[in-house]
Amino acid sequence: MAESKGKGKGNVLTERDLNEEERHALGKAAAKIHEKDFPRMSLKEACRDDAFRRAVQTKLKLKMQPGRTLLDVAIKAYRAQPKEKKPSKRREPPKRRGAPSLSPPPPAKRVTAPAAKSTPHAGQDLNEGEPVDATTEPLSEIDQFRAALQRADMAQTGEKVIPSRGDHRPRACEARKVGDKNWRKFTSRTDAAAAFSGISGSDVTKLCNKTAGSTLLAKGLEARNVYEGVSMSKSVPYALVLRIAGFKFTGGVGSDADALSVVQRGPWEIDGQSPPESWEDALKRFGEFNESQLRKFATATGESEAARVHLMNAATLTGTARLELSAKRAKASAASASETLEAMRDMIRGGYFNAVGDLDVGLRADHRDIEILYLDADAPKVAGPVMIKYEGNLVQLKGGPSIERYALAPGNLVLAQRGVRVATLYRLTPNDTTYLTADFARGTSGYTHGGEGGPYAATVTPQQQPGDFVRGLSFNPLATMELVGFHAVRGTRTAATTYGGDSIEGAGTIQFKLFLDGYGDEDLMPALDDEMFWFSQALIATSRDEPRLVEGVDVSYRRDGQGTGRSPAFLLAQPCRADTGPTLRTLRGLEYLRTNGFPIMYEVARRCNWYCVRFELVAYRDVVPTRVRLHVDKMAELSISTGGMTSAALAT
Repeated sequence: MAESKGKGKGNVLTERDLNEEERHALGKAAAKIHEKDFPRMSLKEACRDDAFRRAVQTKLKLKMQPGRTLLDVAIKAYRAQPKEKKPSKRREPPKRRGAPSLSPPPPAKRVTAPAAKSTPHAGQDLNEGEPVDATTEPLSEIDQFRAALQRADMAQTGEKVIPSRGDHRPRACEARKVGDKNWRKFTSRTDAAAAFSGISGSDVTKLCNKTAGSTLLAKGLEARNVYEGVSMSKSVPYALVLRIAGFKFTGGVGSDADALSVVQRGPWEIDGQSPPESWEDALKRFGEFNESQLRKFATATGESEAARVHLMNAATLTGTARLELSAKRAKASAASASETLEAMRDMIRGGYFNAVGDLDVGLRADHRDIEILYLDADAPKVAGPVMIKYEGNLVQLKGGPSIERYALAPGNLVLAQRGVRVATLYRLTPNDTTYLTADFARGTSGYTHGGEGGPYAATVTPQQQPGDFVRGLSFNPLATMELVGFHAVRGTRTAATTYGGDSIEGAGTIQFKLFLDGYGDEDLMPALDDEMFWFSQALIATSRDEPRLVEGVDVSYRRDGQGTGRSPAFLLAQPCRADTGPTLRTLRGLEYLRTNGFPIMYEVARRCNWYCVRFELVAYRDVVPTRVRLHVDKMAELSISTGGMTSAALAT
């Protein structure tokens, strides 16, 4: 094992540096060291403790210390394996690996763990149907998934199992007096009890399961199971595995071929794999998932399945019917947008919203013309939709106002007053970003701004969750950025200063590091920068006449002062309707990132959609522009929708 430990690119070993066998050996050794030498520490504390990591390094003769994420995953994987039992003819449950992973974090679409009744207990012997070594701790998501996989694996191999206690069919057994040479066979345990005096059917069960007490053993009898069990049905365990993995299907999956036809639709490429060629292969791959990989795969599958269902529904209409549907939708959308725009203008004039479209909570609370619907008054936060009813128009609040936005770009940012440059904010490394408060970006502070150099500029704008906003809860955009994965580096936030040294309020620079589950302790900002560069090149390859990246995924072109523009843009994430989630357009954009080699952008965009963050990238054809295009942000996203169907924006 020590020979392969020079592969780590950083100062510590990560999951990607080890193969499955090496991770198992690491988990086994680290678990024993934890139990023997660091028993007072929790697993989380031990993995972060330098002495513990050195002990593991010394024990295994590693060239570098194992990373804390690697240790945590390896130890949990080792401890999650079933305890060793007597050799069995059936295959052991699949082991899991610790390769990198989306996602996830507390996503909007989380994997729903199956009910306790649908999976065996962690301490249940599937061959005997009797509990052993029971634990009071609830099963984790990955443990429940592995239990479902174990049953699917048993069904796939045709193994027979003993029914659970709820099954009262007679079970064959053999019994004899201690010392007798021959066993007597009985069709049921009741028959066996009748053949010997002083015992009952339950006593025979205890003798068969080796759980008899001293009083029963003193009667000088012994018994053993000879019941061969019944073959497991494939339909239920196969369907359970597929549904946990995020697949949607209506037909049965009672055969390997049926299950394979479903599982091959999965996003296997996110881990660099091709679709499995057999259902047995799919079960083996699923068995190698760790918890973060399961969440990443299941969420990606759910998103692609949603897009597939939408496309299938649209594809069922052809010819005139499809054209009529498109025209009807376009007409309804235009009418709805017009109604929304007018309603919002009335609300601005009535004082419910300020001039930039921010809902004034204090004002709306005292007016009878506006009504907030679908709120749980007892909950501090609301995951469901926040609906606003005003003069018969029902609009949905998608997100609260933004406080400040952050720009990730290779070029610099120029600040100006009355067309004269007064300051330059430098972004020298991928970690360097600029921030502008909402008022500063809109120009209310008297400044304009513009990018100077660089092939692209990406803006990330956190907005408050609707439920939090209408309750008047506090909002910290940096906390939301951290949920996405962007961690501000302490002490790096610096206010902008003019060329003369005067401080400028509302603008400055700040450094971020990007960490995502499954990538270890590596800062992903440089990798994100690379991906955004290549994505900008894909945008540059389009045109106003041919804006399509792929089928169903188009870029947009910004307008300049003359009404046209040469810079293509793509909205990767935006605050979405809480009741329906991301739009089909957003899902198609995510699918493009997932299938075209942008895994980090894909994960960041997914998290932005989860946490009410707007994420947009603009590509520039002129890396070094002849002049800086100074501007203010004139459009304010109101983040509302009439009937929950359309969005509206007003010029300030």
